[in-house]
Amino acid sequence: MRAGTAVVRPAASRPVERTDLTVDSWPVWSALCFDQGGLARRQRTAIRRDLHRIAALNLRPGLWAVAHRPDGSDTAGVEQLLARAGGDVRIVGPDETERDDRWDRSLGEVCRRLWDAFFNELDRCNEELTADGPNERSRCSWLDEVSEHFGGARRLDVIGHDTHRASLRLRQVMANPEAARSIAAAALLPLEPTSNRTARIDRQIALRDGRVRANIVIDPTPTVPWGFAFEDFERRVYTPSPDRPAPLLGGLVMTGSPTEVEAACAALARRVQTFELTVL
Repeated sequence: MRAGTAVVRPAASRPVERTDLTVDSWPVWSALCFDQGGLARRQRTAIRRDLHRIAALNLRPGLWAVAHRPDGSDTAGVEQLLARAGGDVRIVGPDETERDDRWDRSLGEVCRRLWDAFFNELDRCNEELTADGPNERSRCSWLDEVSEHFGGARRLDVIGHDTHRASLRLRQVMANPEAARSIAAAALLPLEPTSNRTARIDRQIALRDGRVRANIVIDPTPTVPWGFAFEDFERRVYTPSPDRPAPLLGGLVMTGSPTEVEAACAALARRVQTFELTVL
Protein backbone atom coordinates (compact mmCIF):
# COMPACT_ATOMS: atom_id res chain seq x y z
CA MET A 1 0.00 0.00 0.00
CA ARG A 2 1.39 3.41 -0.92
CA ALA A 3 1.28 6.17 1.63
CA GLY A 4 -1.39 8.77 1.05
CA THR A 5 -0.98 12.51 1.40
CA ALA A 6 -4.34 13.26 3.01
CA VAL A 7 -4.63 14.09 6.69
CA VAL A 8 -5.91 11.16 8.74
CA ARG A 9 -8.64 12.06 11.20
CA PRO A 10 -10.34 9.97 13.91
CA ALA A 11 -12.81 7.42 12.62
CA ALA A 12 -16.48 8.17 13.15
CA SER A 13 -19.83 6.82 12.07
CA ARG A 14 -20.63 7.29 8.39
CA PRO A 15 -23.82 8.89 7.11
CA VAL A 16 -26.22 6.54 5.35
CA GLU A 17 -28.19 7.25 2.24
CA ARG A 18 -31.63 8.50 3.16
CA THR A 19 -34.77 9.28 1.24
CA ASP A 20 -37.36 11.44 3.02
CA LEU A 21 -40.86 10.67 1.78
CA THR A 22 -43.56 13.32 1.56
CA VAL A 23 -46.35 13.84 -0.93
CA ASP A 24 -44.16 16.33 -2.80
CA SER A 25 -41.24 13.89 -2.99
CA TRP A 26 -43.37 11.26 -4.73
CA PRO A 27 -42.12 10.45 -8.24
CA VAL A 28 -43.76 11.83 -11.36
CA TRP A 29 -44.93 8.86 -13.38
CA SER A 30 -47.25 7.85 -16.18
CA ALA A 31 -49.37 4.72 -16.46
CA LEU A 32 -49.00 2.66 -19.59
CA CYS A 33 -52.21 0.74 -20.30
CA PHE A 34 -51.77 -2.01 -22.86
CA ASP A 35 -54.02 -4.85 -23.94
CA GLN A 36 -51.87 -7.81 -24.99
CA GLY A 37 -54.86 -9.93 -25.97
CA GLY A 38 -54.34 -11.72 -29.26
CA LEU A 39 -50.57 -11.20 -29.35
CA ALA A 40 -48.25 -14.15 -29.86
CA ARG A 41 -46.04 -15.21 -26.95
CA ARG A 42 -42.95 -14.04 -28.85
CA GLN A 43 -44.47 -10.56 -29.22
CA ARG A 44 -45.41 -10.39 -25.54
CA THR A 45 -41.88 -11.43 -24.54
CA ALA A 46 -40.34 -8.75 -26.74
CA ILE A 47 -42.67 -6.11 -25.29
CA ARG A 48 -41.82 -7.10 -21.71
CA ARG A 49 -38.13 -6.94 -22.56
CA ASP A 50 -38.48 -3.38 -23.85
CA LEU A 51 -40.52 -2.33 -20.83
CA HIS A 52 -37.91 -3.77 -18.46
CA ARG A 53 -35.23 -1.96 -20.45
CA ILE A 54 -36.79 1.39 -19.54
CA ALA A 55 -37.28 0.19 -15.92
CA ALA A 56 -41.08 0.12 -16.18
CA LEU A 57 -42.82 -1.56 -13.24
CA ASN A 58 -45.76 -3.90 -13.75
CA LEU A 59 -48.61 -2.89 -11.41
CA ARG A 60 -51.05 -5.50 -12.68
CA PRO A 61 -51.76 -7.26 -16.00
CA GLY A 62 -51.89 -4.63 -18.71
CA LEU A 63 -50.79 -1.73 -16.47
CA TRP A 64 -47.21 -0.50 -16.20
CA ALA A 65 -45.73 2.46 -14.31
CA VAL A 66 -43.07 4.50 -16.10
CA ALA A 67 -41.23 7.08 -14.00
CA HIS A 68 -40.41 10.39 -15.66
CA ARG A 69 -36.91 11.64 -16.14
CA PRO A 70 -36.14 15.29 -15.27
CA ASP A 71 -36.22 16.14 -18.98
CA GLY A 72 -39.50 14.35 -19.70
CA SER A 73 -41.13 10.95 -19.68
CA ASP A 74 -39.47 7.63 -20.41
CA THR A 75 -42.61 6.67 -22.31
CA ALA A 76 -41.23 8.45 -25.39
CA GLY A 77 -41.25 6.00 -28.25
CA VAL A 78 -42.83 3.18 -26.22
CA GLU A 79 -46.37 3.96 -27.35
CA GLN A 80 -45.33 3.62 -30.99
CA LEU A 81 -43.48 0.40 -30.20
CA LEU A 82 -46.52 -1.17 -28.58
CA ALA A 83 -48.87 0.12 -31.25
CA ARG A 84 -46.74 -1.55 -33.92
CA ALA A 85 -47.16 -4.79 -31.99
CA GLY A 86 -50.87 -4.57 -32.70
CA GLY A 87 -52.22 -3.94 -29.21
CA ASP A 88 -54.46 -1.22 -27.85
CA VAL A 89 -52.17 1.30 -26.11
CA ARG A 90 -53.04 4.22 -23.86
CA ILE A 91 -50.82 6.42 -21.71
CA VAL A 92 -52.39 8.02 -18.64
CA GLY A 93 -50.34 11.02 -17.53
CA PRO A 94 -49.80 12.11 -13.92
CA ASP A 95 -52.43 14.87 -14.03
CA GLU A 96 -55.29 13.03 -15.72
CA THR A 97 -58.56 12.82 -13.80
CA GLU A 98 -58.92 9.03 -13.83
CA ARG A 99 -55.79 8.77 -11.68
CA ASP A 100 -56.43 8.47 -7.93
CA ASP A 101 -54.55 7.46 -4.78
CA ARG A 102 -55.05 3.77 -5.50
CA TRP A 103 -52.64 4.02 -8.41
CA ASP A 104 -49.93 5.46 -6.16
CA ARG A 105 -50.63 2.81 -3.52
CA SER A 106 -50.21 0.09 -6.15
CA LEU A 107 -46.88 1.59 -7.19
CA GLY A 108 -45.75 1.71 -3.55
CA GLU A 109 -46.66 -1.94 -3.04
CA VAL A 110 -44.76 -3.02 -6.15
CA CYS A 111 -41.69 -1.11 -4.98
CA ARG A 112 -41.87 -2.84 -1.60
CA ARG A 113 -41.99 -6.25 -3.29
CA LEU A 114 -38.85 -5.39 -5.26
CA TRP A 115 -36.89 -5.86 -2.02
CA ASP A 116 -38.24 -9.31 -1.09
CA ALA A 117 -35.39 -11.20 -2.75
CA PHE A 118 -32.82 -8.90 -1.16
CA PHE A 119 -34.13 -9.34 2.38
CA ASN A 120 -34.34 -13.12 1.90
CA GLU A 121 -30.78 -13.24 0.57
CA LEU A 122 -29.54 -10.96 3.35
CA ASP A 123 -31.00 -13.23 6.03
CA ARG A 124 -29.31 -16.23 4.44
CA CYS A 125 -26.04 -14.33 4.10
CA ASN A 126 -26.19 -13.26 7.75
CA GLU A 127 -26.48 -16.91 8.80
CA GLU A 128 -23.57 -17.91 6.58
CA LEU A 129 -21.35 -15.04 7.71
CA THR A 130 -21.67 -16.09 11.33
CA ALA A 131 -21.24 -19.82 10.65
CA ASP A 132 -18.02 -21.77 11.02
CA GLY A 133 -16.38 -23.42 8.07
CA PRO A 134 -16.59 -21.25 4.93
CA ASN A 135 -13.47 -19.31 4.05
CA GLU A 136 -13.42 -15.58 3.46
CA ARG A 137 -13.59 -15.89 -0.31
CA SER A 138 -16.77 -17.94 -0.03
CA ARG A 139 -18.24 -15.35 2.31
CA CYS A 140 -17.37 -12.62 -0.17
CA SER A 141 -19.19 -14.63 -2.84
CA TRP A 142 -22.35 -14.57 -0.70
CA LEU A 143 -21.91 -10.87 -0.14
CA ASP A 144 -21.60 -10.40 -3.90
CA GLU A 145 -25.01 -12.06 -4.30
CA VAL A 146 -26.50 -9.71 -1.71
CA SER A 147 -24.85 -6.79 -3.49
CA GLU A 148 -26.40 -7.81 -6.82
CA HIS A 149 -29.92 -7.99 -5.33
CA PHE A 150 -29.40 -4.68 -3.51
CA GLY A 151 -28.17 -2.81 -6.59
CA GLY A 152 -30.97 -4.11 -8.79
CA ALA A 153 -33.73 -3.18 -6.35
CA ARG A 154 -32.14 0.19 -5.57
CA ARG A 155 -32.22 1.12 -9.25
CA LEU A 156 -35.87 0.13 -9.77
CA ASP A 157 -37.34 1.45 -6.50
CA VAL A 158 -38.79 4.78 -7.62
CA ILE A 159 -40.38 5.43 -4.20
CA GLY A 160 -37.23 5.05 -2.12
CA HIS A 161 -38.65 4.25 1.31
CA ASP A 162 -37.48 0.63 1.27
CA THR A 163 -34.12 1.65 -0.16
CA HIS A 164 -33.47 3.42 3.12
CA ARG A 165 -34.83 0.51 5.18
CA ALA A 166 -32.68 -1.98 3.25
CA SER A 167 -29.59 0.18 3.76
CA LEU A 168 -30.15 0.27 7.52
CA ARG A 169 -30.78 -3.48 7.68
CA LEU A 170 -27.65 -4.20 5.66
CA ARG A 171 -25.50 -2.06 7.94
CA GLN A 172 -27.00 -3.81 10.98
CA VAL A 173 -25.91 -7.15 9.53
CA MET A 174 -22.45 -5.81 8.81
CA ALA A 175 -22.20 -4.56 12.40
CA ASN A 176 -22.81 -8.05 13.82
CA PRO A 177 -19.53 -8.95 15.61
CA GLU A 178 -19.04 -12.25 13.76
CA ALA A 179 -20.01 -10.73 10.44
CA ALA A 180 -17.75 -7.74 11.12
CA ARG A 181 -14.77 -10.06 11.56
CA SER A 182 -15.53 -11.74 8.23
CA ILE A 183 -15.92 -8.35 6.57
CA ALA A 184 -12.63 -7.11 8.06
CA ALA A 185 -10.88 -10.22 6.74
CA ALA A 186 -12.52 -9.78 3.34
CA ALA A 187 -11.17 -6.24 3.16
CA LEU A 188 -7.66 -7.69 3.44
CA LEU A 189 -8.12 -9.94 0.42
CA PRO A 190 -6.05 -8.89 -2.61
CA LEU A 191 -7.66 -6.06 -4.52
CA GLU A 192 -7.64 -5.91 -8.28
CA PRO A 193 -5.21 -3.40 -9.87
CA THR A 194 -6.31 0.17 -10.45
CA SER A 195 -9.24 0.00 -12.86
CA ASN A 196 -9.89 3.71 -13.45
CA ARG A 197 -13.23 3.51 -11.73
CA THR A 198 -15.43 6.55 -11.69
CA ALA A 199 -18.94 7.52 -10.60
CA ARG A 200 -21.86 8.06 -12.92
CA ILE A 201 -25.57 8.83 -12.64
CA ASP A 202 -27.28 5.57 -13.52
CA ARG A 203 -30.84 6.88 -13.34
CA GLN A 204 -32.68 10.09 -12.45
CA ILE A 205 -36.37 10.33 -11.56
CA ALA A 206 -38.36 13.57 -11.51
CA LEU A 207 -40.19 14.31 -8.24
CA ARG A 208 -43.36 16.32 -7.81
CA ASP A 209 -41.59 19.11 -5.93
CA GLY A 210 -39.19 19.77 -8.82
CA ARG A 211 -36.24 17.89 -7.37
CA VAL A 212 -34.83 14.62 -8.70
CA ARG A 213 -33.99 11.30 -7.07
CA ALA A 214 -30.78 9.92 -8.54
CA ASN A 215 -29.10 6.54 -8.38
CA ILE A 216 -25.35 7.20 -8.47
CA VAL A 217 -23.13 4.17 -9.02
CA ILE A 218 -19.42 3.43 -9.03
CA ASP A 219 -18.44 2.11 -12.45
CA PRO A 220 -17.17 -0.53 -13.13
CA THR A 221 -19.06 -2.19 -10.28
CA PRO A 222 -16.59 -2.76 -7.43
CA THR A 223 -16.01 -6.11 -5.77
CA VAL A 224 -16.95 -6.59 -2.12
CA PRO A 225 -13.32 -6.34 -0.87
CA TRP A 226 -12.87 -3.13 -2.88
CA GLY A 227 -16.00 -1.64 -1.32
CA PHE A 228 -14.92 -2.49 2.23
CA ALA A 229 -11.42 -1.12 1.62
CA PHE A 230 -12.90 2.09 0.18
CA GLU A 231 -15.13 2.61 3.22
CA ASP A 232 -12.22 1.95 5.57
CA PHE A 233 -10.04 4.43 3.67
CA GLU A 234 -12.71 7.14 3.84
CA ARG A 235 -13.29 6.59 7.57
CA ARG A 236 -9.60 7.24 8.20
CA VAL A 237 -9.17 10.15 5.82
CA TYR A 238 -12.32 12.25 5.95
CA THR A 239 -14.40 13.81 8.68
CA PRO A 240 -17.99 12.52 8.31
CA SER A 241 -20.31 15.02 6.70
CA PRO A 242 -23.95 14.85 5.51
CA ASP A 243 -22.69 16.51 2.34
CA ARG A 244 -20.53 13.47 1.63
CA PRO A 245 -22.78 10.39 1.93
CA ALA A 246 -21.03 7.03 2.01
CA PRO A 247 -21.75 4.75 -0.96
CA LEU A 248 -23.09 1.35 -0.01
CA LEU A 249 -22.33 -1.69 -2.18
CA GLY A 250 -21.17 0.40 -5.09
CA GLY A 251 -23.69 3.22 -5.13
CA LEU A 252 -26.00 5.60 -3.34
CA VAL A 253 -29.37 7.28 -3.75
CA MET A 254 -29.55 11.07 -3.54
CA THR A 255 -32.42 13.55 -3.64
CA GLY A 256 -31.76 17.14 -4.68
CA SER A 257 -31.71 19.54 -7.59
CA PRO A 258 -30.17 18.36 -10.86
CA THR A 259 -27.19 20.65 -10.17
CA GLU A 260 -26.69 19.15 -6.70
CA VAL A 261 -26.86 15.63 -8.10
CA GLU A 262 -24.26 16.40 -10.77
CA ALA A 263 -21.97 17.94 -8.13
CA ALA A 264 -22.36 14.94 -5.82
CA CYS A 265 -21.56 12.53 -8.64
CA ALA A 266 -18.45 14.49 -9.61
CA ALA A 267 -17.33 14.60 -5.96
CA LEU A 268 -17.76 10.84 -5.58
CA ALA A 269 -15.77 10.28 -8.76
CA ARG A 270 -12.90 12.32 -7.27
CA ARG A 271 -13.07 10.33 -4.01
CA VAL A 272 -12.92 7.05 -5.95
CA GLN A 273 -9.92 8.29 -7.94
CA THR A 274 -8.13 9.41 -4.77
CA PHE A 275 -8.68 5.98 -3.20
CA GLU A 276 -7.42 4.06 -6.21
CA LEU A 277 -4.34 6.26 -6.66
CA THR A 278 -3.50 6.07 -2.95
CA VAL A 279 -4.27 2.47 -2.03
CA LEU A 280 -4.10 0.27 -5.13
